[in-house]
Amino acid sequence: MGIETALSGAGGLTKLGEGILTLSGTNSYAGGTEVQSGTLAIVNGVVAHSLADTVVGSVPDGTAAFRLEGGSLENRSAFLGAATGATGSATVVSGTWVVGSELVIGEAGTGSLILEGGSVAVSGTTTVGALAGSAGSLTLSGGELATQRVVQGAGDAVITLNGGTLRATADAADFIAGTVTIGSGGAHIDTEVHTVGLNALGGSGGLHKLGTGTLILSGGNTYAGDTHVASGTLVIGSGVSVSHAAGDVVVGGPNATLLLVGGEISSHSGRIGNELGSGGEVRMTGGVWTNGSDLFVGENGSGLLTLEGGTLVSSASGILGAYQDSFGSVTVTSGTLVSATDLDIAD
Repeated sequence: MGIETALSGAGGLTKLGEGILTLSGTNSYAGGTEVQSGTLAIVNGVVAHSLADTVVGSVPDGTAAFRLEGGSLENRSAFLGAATGATGSATVVSGTWVVGSELVIGEAGTGSLILEGGSVAVSGTTTVGALAGSAGSLTLSGGELATQRVVQGAGDAVITLNGGTLRATADAADFIAGTVTIGSGGAHIDTEVHTVGLNALGGSGGLHKLGTGTLILSGGNTYAGDTHVASGTLVIGSGVSVSHAAGDVVVGGPNATLLLVGGEISSHSGRIGNELGSGGEVRMTGGVWTNGSDLFVGENGSGLLTLEGGTLVSSASGILGAYQDSFGSVTVTSGTLVSATDLDIAD
C-alpha cells in the first residue's frame, strides 16, 4: 500500500498490520511516527516532524520495521525495539535521516540499524542495548553515521563496522564504548576536528583514520587489515598494541601522522607518504614497531620518520624516497632503528 498524498496536521501516524506502507509524498504531520507492526517505508518521500519521535517496535512482542530509500526523515528522538519483547529494525539504503536528540537501538526490546547508504545524523548519543534485557545491533556497511558517541547500555550490544563512515561530532574519550568488530569493508572513523578514543578493535578488516582531529586507540587491537591514517593523527600510547602481522601501516594524506608513545605495533610493512602527492609522518617517542617486510619512508609522496625513543625493526629493507618525485627523511635523536638488510636511498 502506498500513500503519495501529503499528510499534515497536529496528529501522528501509526502503522498497524503486517503489510508494507510506503510514503512518497512530502509529509509534515507533527505528532510523530509509530510502527507497531509490519513495515513503514519512505521511498523518495519526506517526513518532517522535528519535535516528535519515531518509534519502531512499540508493542510488546510485536515485530516492526522501517526502511528509507531516498528522501528524508526528520524527528526528535528515535527508538528501535522500544517495548519489552518487541523487535524493531531500521534499514537505510539511501536518503537522509536526521535525529535531533538521541537514537536508541534496542531500548527495552530488540533493535537493529543497518546502514547501507545515505546518512544518519544524530545530534546526541547513539545507544545500543539500552536497558537490562534488551539487545541492540548496529551495522555500518555503507553511507555515514554521524553522532557524538556510540555507547552500550545495560543490555547486549553488537557493533559491526563493515564499510561506510562513522563520524564524530564532538570530543569523546570513549567515542565507541562497547565491543566492536571490523568486517572486510573496514572501519572508517572520521574524527572531524575532534579528539576521540576507541576501545580495542578486532575482526577481519582494517582501520581507516579520516578527519583532521585525533584518534586514540586503547587496549589490545587484533584486527587483521591495514592501519591507514589518511588525515589527522592516530595515537598509540603506553600499554596499547596493534597486532596485524599481515596488515600494513599506511600513513599518507593531509597532515597524516602516526604517533607511537609507548605501545606496540606489529605489521607486514610500513608505508609513509604512500600515494603520489601525499605526505605522512611517523613519530616515535617510545614503544616498539616491528615490520615483517619493507619500510618505505616516502613511497610515492613525502614521508618523515622521527625517532625520539623506542625501537623500530624492519625485517627487510628500509627505503627512502622509493619512486620518482618522492621524498623520504629519517631523523633519529634517541631510540633504535634496525633494518635487517639495507637502508636504501633512491636516486
